[in-house]
Amino acid sequence: MKISLSKLKHSFVSFLKFDLDKGISPYVYIAILILLAGVVLHPVFQFDIKLIQLGAAVLVSAVITRFLTLYKTLTPEQTAKLIIFAGLIMRIAYMLYTSIHLRNHDLGGPKGTGHLGYIMNFSRSFDLPKSYHDQFYHPPLWHLLAGIQVRIFSMFSNDINHAMENIKVLTCFFSSAVMIVVYRFLKISGLSDKAMLIALAICSFHPRFFILSSIINNDMIAMFFIFVSILYVVKWYKNPDLFNTVVLAIACGCAVMSKLSGAVIAPVIAIVFLMKLFVTNKELVLAEPKKILGRLIVVKDLLIKFAIFGIISLPIGLWYPIRNFIIFGQPLGYVRELPETEPIFKGYMSLTDRFFSFPLSEFFKNLYNLPQKDYNVWIYILKNSVFGEFSYKGASYIGWFLLTFNIILVLGSIFAMVYVLMCDKKKETFITRIVLALTWFITMGLFLKNYYDLPYGCAMDFRYIVQLILCSAGFLALAYDMLKGKKEKVFHILNKSLVVVVCGFSFFSLWFYLTIS
Repeated sequence: MKISLSKLKHSFVSFLKFDLDKGISPYVYIAILILLAGVVLHPVFQFDIKLIQLGAAVLVSAVITRFLTLYKTLTPEQTAKLIIFAGLIMRIAYMLYTSIHLRNHDLGGPKGTGHLGYIMNFSRSFDLPKSYHDQFYHPPLWHLLAGIQVRIFSMFSNDINHAMENIKVLTCFFSSAVMIVVYRFLKISGLSDKAMLIALAICSFHPRFFILSSIINNDMIAMFFIFVSILYVVKWYKNPDLFNTVVLAIACGCAVMSKLSGAVIAPVIAIVFLMKLFVTNKELVLAEPKKILGRLIVVKDLLIKFAIFGIISLPIGLWYPIRNFIIFGQPLGYVRELPETEPIFKGYMSLTDRFFSFPLSEFFKNLYNLPQKDYNVWIYILKNSVFGEFSYKGASYIGWFLLTFNIILVLGSIFAMVYVLMCDKKKETFITRIVLALTWFITMGLFLKNYYDLPYGCAMDFRYIVQLILCSAGFLALAYDMLKGKKEKVFHILNKSLVVVVCGFSFFSLWFYLTIS
């Protein structure tokens, strides 16, 4: 018996040895598992929510059990793989038990002008939309990919509903692939192994990614390319070679080609480019003040990289809005507006009510968001970040625990951000701090401006600012490493408290989405 257990233990550890740091193999493994789940498991279970949740609970419990029995022998990378695998199970489970018609945004019908109609238009023919009505104003990258997938699935089955349901395979893939991107970002961020795993757990078990794994609009693909851009802008700052420049340009362009709001990452990239130019020139002046020609060569090389970035990213990101402007007169930067007669219109509320208050009475009225009634942006995003705009049956008491831990994490991340930006002087984490801070402030600023300009309940949706999850997790991890080096007892208590809160948040996130009905 001891020999068989030893062999089982060895085989399990061997299973975790594929390279998570580089290459496309992790993405391939994830894609294969999700595709098999969509093709094989979906027709079998047919949204049998309890059976799917039970199977996912067993698998997640097995992962946790193996971690607890092997944690002393596991490397940080192997632990990260277990976290990612558990996050993958949850995304697949949510994808399987949630129909595209149950919780979605602006879906429409297969012959309409919503996201599903946009996708099905590409599945029937590869013609671009002939107007910018409804959701047709969106750039077409996501809808084209989803349309190709529907056509491929339709080649093997006459069940068009099954083909449409399997569009979720793509969104589930991008939601899951984000975990690999997050891991690689954390790996190059100058964090300790434990801090990195804390941040990875937040991103892997955050409910927003579960929800996005079955929503078949362009939110998740845009977020994926924003996350890739965040990763590669840090890589570029550390090594501004041609490869990092090209990948960053493609990622940024694809973020905008997926959704115009993907351009939120462009100011971050621009500021980092200028910082690199300034810092490089300053370092050269200090090191070799008389070698003006050498400095000019280095600066010229950076300017060439800027040009390459623009030549690649701008056409990818802007060709569709320019095309629509020329053909239809669609204004550049156009966003579909709703009439003020819509129930979700909040323009009649004062700015104080919407932005400069925190009405606790509204907070406790209902666990979930009520887009037709809610108006305060802070209460809305705290709830929306973990539940979306949706209500769920059952597990409400677990939901209150999840929401409580979410609030603690959010407040803790804000304090961590202030603490890190004021006190962290380490050179190793400099660019990480800058990129996370720029992303947080630019994203939040544009988000609040959007709700000011478009005072509708849907404008407060957290799905527009999902990158803040990475920012929050990153600052908490940076603060953890800073506090770890302190001798005072209070800092040790804060560090242990952070681990407890992250574990509590992860636990209740898993519990809630494994018990809702």
